Amino acid sequence: DTPAPTPAASGLSVRVRAKGEDVWLRSKVDDQETTDGILAADETREFSAAETLSLQYAKVKAPALEVTINGRPAAVPAETPRGKALVEFLIRKDGYEQPPQQP
Repeated sequence: DTPAPTPAASGLSVRVRAKGEDVWLRSKVDDQETTDGILAADETREFSAAETLSLQYAKVKAPALEVTINGRPAAVPAETPRGKALVEFLIRKDGYEQPPQQP
């Protein structure tokens, strides 16, 4: 009695688009090796992850990134941890909901 395979829809589907300028992006899907490269202006990249997706990019490029998680637009963080040059946007399967914006 084997359990049915989990459909991909239960994981993460993330689309990242560079708005109008090139953005250097480092990505890590689940526990795989990190990959990095240039996301060309207006290019879109799709990521599928079972549990987590980590995106790293320069703080100055945050406004040029458009991130959609499971079909919903996400706020792109622009704050770097102290002592770090890159912003890390860690998206978890169960924790990507953005807190509601305060009016």
